[in-house]
Amino acid sequence: INEGGTLTVNDNGKATDIVQNSGAALQTSTANGIEISGTHQYGTFSISGNLATNMLLENGGNLLVLAGTEARDSTVGKGGAMQNLGQDSATKVNSGGQYTLGRSKDEFQALARAEDLQVAGGTAIVYAGTLADASVSGATGSLSLMTPRDNVTPVKLEGAVRITDSATLTLGNGVDTTLADLTAASRGSVWLNSNNSCAGTSNCEYRVNSLLLNDGDVYLSAQTAAPATTNGIYNTLTTNELSGSGNFYLHTNVAGSRGDQLVVNNNATGNFKIFVQDTGVSPQSDDAMTLVKTGGGDASFTLGNTGGFVDLGTYEYVLKSDGNSNWNLTNDVKPNPDPIPNPKPDPKPDPKPDPNPKPDPTPDPTPTPVPEKRITPSTAAVLNMAATLPLVFDAELNSIRERLNIMKASPHNNNVWGATYNTRNNVTTDAGAGFEQTLTGMTVGIDSRNDIPEGITTLGAFMGYSHSHIGFDRGGHGSVGSYSLGGYASWEHESGFYLDGVVKLNRF
Repeated sequence: INEGGTLTVNDNGKATDIVQNSGAALQTSTANGIEISGTHQYGTFSISGNLATNMLLENGGNLLVLAGTEARDSTVGKGGAMQNLGQDSATKVNSGGQYTLGRSKDEFQALARAEDLQVAGGTAIVYAGTLADASVSGATGSLSLMTPRDNVTPVKLEGAVRITDSATLTLGNGVDTTLADLTAASRGSVWLNSNNSCAGTSNCEYRVNSLLLNDGDVYLSAQTAAPATTNGIYNTLTTNELSGSGNFYLHTNVAGSRGDQLVVNNNATGNFKIFVQDTGVSPQSDDAMTLVKTGGGDASFTLGNTGGFVDLGTYEYVLKSDGNSNWNLTNDVKPNPDPIPNPKPDPKPDPKPDPNPKPDPTPDPTPTPVPEKRITPSTAAVLNMAATLPLVFDAELNSIRERLNIMKASPHNNNVWGATYNTRNNVTTDAGAGFEQTLTGMTVGIDSRNDIPEGITTLGAFMGYSHSHIGFDRGGHGSVGSYSLGGYASWEHESGFYLDGVVKLNRF
C-alpha cells in the first residue's frame, strides 16, 4: 500500500504479506474471521484470533476494536483513528491522531479498558470504561474523560497519569478518579470540567489519590464557554496527598459564599500559588472564605494575583493562613503576628545593679498603624475622581478671584478679559486613594466698574473650559472636562470695606 492508498479488510477477510508504506491507510477491525499480516516502518503487524498487534493507523487509517477483542502496541498517527470497545494496551497517539475509548458512533461499552495509553501530541477521549496508566505530552496533546452518559456506563481513571510539556487533562464531573495518581509537570495542566448536573448550592466533587505538581497547573474552574463565576458551578478537588510546586486557578463568589476549594486529607508539602477570579461583587460581611484545607504538612500557599490581592468590589482580599493548616481569602490585610517567643531563663541571674548606668536610649517613634482593610484600585479610582471635582472647581474659581482683585485697581470702564492657568496637584488620602492631577484651563469674561454713592460696584460675566488628567497611584488614569458659566459682582465702600460674590455653574 503506497502513500495515499487505502486497503479495507472487512469481516472474514484475509490479507497477508502486506507492505504498508508511509502515508498508506489500513481500515479494518478485530471482527471474527479477519486475518491480516504485514510490515510497516515500525516492524511487523497482524490481526489474528481477535487480537491486533502493532497496527499503524495514519492518513485515513482506522481500527475498530470490538467488545471482547484486544489490540496491543498500536500507533495512531496524523489522520488516523482508533476506537476501542474492548481492550487495548500500549497504544500511542501521535500528533494529529485520534483515539476514543468506550464509544463507537452510538454504541457505548462500559467494559472497555485501556492500559498504558501514550498521548504524544494527539487527542484521546474516554466516553466509557476504564483507563489505567496514561501519559500526555506536547502542546497539542489532550486527554479528556467525559461525564458518564448514565449510571451503567461509568468512566474511570486509575493508576499513574502524567501530563507534561503543556499537555492537558480534562476531567468531567462524575468521572471516578479515586485511584488515580496525577502528575502535572512542565506546564502540563489539569482541568475540572463540570456541567449543569451539579449546579446548585453544593460544589461538584472530584477526588484523586495523589497530586504531584512540578511547574504544573490545576484549573478548578470549569473549562466551558460560560465561566464558573456566572453559571453558578463551583468545584472541590480532594486529594489524599499533595506535593511539589505549581499553580491552582479558582473561581469564587465571595459575596454569595460560594467558590472552588482544594482539600488535602493528609499532608501537603511544597510551594503553590493560588490564582482567584471573583465576580467582583462586594460582600455584605467581612467573613473569610476558606480556599485550601490540608491535614498538615509544611506546604506554602500564596496568592498569585497581581499585587497579591483579589479585587472584591470595595476592598482587597488576601490569602492568609489561619494557623490550622487552612488558607482563607480575607480582607484582613494585617500580617500574621510572629510566634510567641519562649526564651530560656538564665540559670545564674546577676541581680547586682550596674555601677555606671547609661542614660536610657531615645525611644523609637510611634509606629504607623497597619490598616485592617485596604480598598481596591477600582474603589480608589472612584474616590480619586470624586476628589478631583472640588479641585477643578476651585482652580477655575481662582481665575475669577484674581480678576476681582485686578478690578479694584482698575479705572472705571468696560473690559473684555481672558486668563489661562495650569495647576498640578499630588493628593493622598487616609482611605488608600491617591492621584496626581494636571489641569489646564482658560476663562474669558466681560465686566464694568461704576460709581455709586459712597462706593464703586463691579459687575461681570464669564465662561470657561478646563481639562484635567488624573493619574491614579494604584494604576489607571482618568480625565475631567469642565465647562463653566457664571457671573460676579463686587461692592467697594469708600472706607475700604468690600464684598465680593460669584455665581458659577459647572458641567463636569
